[in-house]
Amino acid sequence: MFFVLKAIRAAARSLLLPGNISFGLLAVVGTVITGPFDTLTQLTVEERVLYWSGVVVFSIFVATLAQKLTLGFSKDASQLMAIVVDSAVMTALFSPIAYGWTVLFFDISLASKDFFHVIVNVMMVSLVIFACRKLVFDWARMTSFERSQSGAFPAVPPSMEDASVAAPRLARRIAEDDPGPIRRIEAMNHFVTVFTEKDSYQIRMRFADAVDEMDGIPGLVTHRSHWVACTVVDEVERQNGRLLLRLNCGTRVPVSRKYRPALEDMGLV
Repeated sequence: MFFVLKAIRAAARSLLLPGNISFGLLAVVGTVITGPFDTLTQLTVEERVLYWSGVVVFSIFVATLAQKLTLGFSKDASQLMAIVVDSAVMTALFSPIAYGWTVLFFDISLASKDFFHVIVNVMMVSLVIFACRKLVFDWARMTSFERSQSGAFPAVPPSMEDASVAAPRLARRIAEDDPGPIRRIEAMNHFVTVFTEKDSYQIRMRFADAVDEMDGIPGLVTHRSHWVACTVVDEVERQNGRLLLRLNCGTRVPVSRKYRPALEDMGLV
């Protein structure tokens, strides 16, 4: 129950994120103008604004909730499976909301076939949105990688020994009930995202400071925006000339040229 409440709070907070606000406004404007699903002909402009605003707000909330609820599964699943599972949970949670909201505006009957059509539409849209979100996120990461080949830290090979050490200072910045360990850190703009076995946390701090607070934990700075714990590295992969580390959760982390010698010294390359 506590896990579900925590996921609901995170979904509520997501409505105030600048990126979601921007996406929501664009989505409302686009749907009001184009009027998909017969809303252009059956609703007035004011009704379309209210209807699609509700749909967009509910969908952002439920999409975030679905991803939080499936986080434990998705982090170890393939990208395709994670997209399918997120879409399935999104469909199960959002379809009744979408149907009830639509009934208020269209006064359609409660026939089972109408609800079935809503389920199909929600599933199709969810699959497209989750897939596009994944593709855009991966593209943004790799674009950042291409622009920053030089890296930002000295390539010093860390020890691969799994020594018993105290929790790093960075662990104080995550939830008290999260036992860790911290698996990796990823930087974007003025924030870092800290990934644990249980969850992920976005913190406003410099990447260099976050890495410094992982003192005592064997890890690799693979790129100016990525740090990974040595214990989660499975193998090295090459894709289109790029060097990547594949972690035991399936995530692939880029390695810039500056840090390749460190991996060579460790025998990973």
